[in-house]
Amino acid sequence: PCVQKVFFEKKMTDYATAAKTLLGASSTSVQDALKVFTAPESLGDGNYICMHCTQQNGDITRTKARKRVLVDKCPETLTIHLKRFEATARGFQKVGKHVRVPFTLDMQPFCIPPRPGDGGAPQSRRYGLTGIVVHSGGMGGGHYVAYTLRGPGRWYYFSDRSFSSSSAPDVTKKQAYLCFYKRLPLDDDAHEPAAAASAAAC
Repeated sequence: PCVQKVFFEKKMTDYATAAKTLLGASSTSVQDALKVFTAPESLGDGNYICMHCTQQNGDITRTKARKRVLVDKCPETLTIHLKRFEATARGFQKVGKHVRVPFTLDMQPFCIPPRPGDGGAPQSRRYGLTGIVVHSGGMGGGHYVAYTLRGPGRWYYFSDRSFSSSSAPDVTKKQAYLCFYKRLPLDDDAHEPAAAASAAAC
């Protein structure tokens, strides 16, 4: 059989089903959301034209297929946008589900594996949290505030022109809308960043 066909017909959870399960779960995390985002998604019966089979058979050959989205190159600063607004039968509404935001995030499981001949120095795919943006209010109006890391274990709360000190445990309780991560050096991959250490100590 065609190698492509074997790969695409591999039994895996559909994106839509996984997304519904995630939204219905009592607790979830950024890692759970990334697993759903990068999960294979069915394209439906006969919607994929297999070029390999078409060339072998001399005629257009359609087959079952699944597509998957993975990260090719990780940036120095990683921004994760959590979906906080959704369309329903009654219109748009805000998603108030709490999502656990890790202080250390390993992107390796969600990336394309290194390819032979890529060249270049290897780069870390682990990140340390540097800030989050939180939205308060609803669809009719609201306000955005930020929590940022301004030194080892030093978290601050910002709202317009005002700011005050905060803490890692306080950050974990917030409903993050945007998450900002900075790449960790390769030699720090085996260690938790200061933010995570502070959270564990509190």
